[in-house]
Amino acid sequence: GVALRAVADRSFETKGENIPVLPARVSRFADARELLSDPEIDCVVIATPASTHATLAIAALEHGKHVLVEKPMAMNMVEAEQMRDVVGKSNRIFMGGNQYLCHDYIRHLKEKLDEGILDTVKYVFAEHLYFGPIRSDSGCFWETAVHEISLLDHLFSPGEILEAAGRSVDFLQSGRDDFTSVQMAFAGGLTAAITVSWFAPEKVRRMTIAGDRGMAVFDDRRREKLKFFLHPYPVLSSDTAVLSRFMKYSEKEIIT
Repeated sequence: GVALRAVADRSFETKGENIPVLPARVSRFADARELLSDPEIDCVVIATPASTHATLAIAALEHGKHVLVEKPMAMNMVEAEQMRDVVGKSNRIFMGGNQYLCHDYIRHLKEKLDEGILDTVKYVFAEHLYFGPIRSDSGCFWETAVHEISLLDHLFSPGEILEAAGRSVDFLQSGRDDFTSVQMAFAGGLTAAITVSWFAPEKVRRMTIAGDRGMAVFDDRRREKLKFFLHPYPVLSSDTAVLSRFMKYSEKEIIT
């Protein structure tokens, strides 16, 4: 029941009507304010530089539009709280573009975790690496780790972040991080580590989850995107002289 009615893009100032991917019936605006003033538009999707998200989203809500805004939703907590206040007064639907929450494999992972397939999850290690684009108004962690943090919240409801520590690399001393690795401890007992970079030769999108009954790997770059390794953490006896334990899982313990 949705029809594309209009697109606002600054590039229309130079390209004019020469946009072959848009049907002729779709209106083109170089100024988003013109689009927002159209009373027949019900909902807007904001896919613009992150530094413009708060201003555009607030304007859209104040014009009575439902809003889907790309991640990161805002640049800081002040903007996020301003947006929250406007949403509360608007009586409109507001969504952040965390599309991995709608991923079929993530849905299945959530179902299995809720069933207790891994019992208590102890740690999560997430990697998100790719070769650009490099943003001019935000660093790679703010741009990318939004996905991983939203997944942690969705899958585990881990509670408040009690502690966070990390290191970043800024190649050009631009104030933007190009590589960041962070470890976090949550009130619910979960420990998570997230490593992101937009200056990496290969695209990696992987999350490893470890619990009492085994492990799971979600790897969005593989054909087999989700695997469970149902080998529990071994019980080590204190009355043995054996100081090391080599582990090996069988094919029967792997669910793909």
